[in-house]
Amino acid sequence: MQITHSGKNYNIRLIDKSDSQFLVNLRNDPVVYENLGTHAFLNSVTQEEFVTSVSKSDKMKYFIFENDNGEKIGLIRMTEIDRINRSVCAGADIFKEFRGKGFARTIYYVIFQIAFNVWGMNRVWLLVLESNKIAYELYKKVGFIEEGKYRMAVFKNGKFEDYILMGLLESEFRALINKNP
Repeated sequence: MQITHSGKNYNIRLIDKSDSQFLVNLRNDPVVYENLGTHAFLNSVTQEEFVTSVSKSDKMKYFIFENDNGEKIGLIRMTEIDRINRSVCAGADIFKEFRGKGFARTIYYVIFQIAFNVWGMNRVWLLVLESNKIAYELYKKVGFIEEGKYRMAVFKNGKFEDYILMGLLESEFRALINKNP
């Protein structure tokens, strides 16, 4: 699927086994790893098994986000897909060479396009570690609203940390688009 945002073209495609090493490198990057609620390091064997399981699942979809030159910029995660209640958990990771260049806003625009315009979802939500201030501020800027906390839910670096629940409704997304076309 091709999406244009801010005058630039991007490609979004489902992950496949050829992406396994890219995903291992991305998810084992210390900056990414420190901000995830999971603790498992990945290797190419476990990643290939994961890619196979995701490709068979109706409850999760993982996409590679590329520029129009085919360079892999990052990963889009859409999990806990609930088609009855029209809700999806979303997240993204950007490869280190592309961080700090404005791709985060674009990647969330893509997530909203898929969720609201393609899948007809009513709600996109995510969890962010309390210590991940940069991501928290980004999520607020793209429209997410803090809905609550899972108190002391994640054990990281020798201490428990809150997981902040944030969400964006389809109606809120439409209001944002109308306000900033």
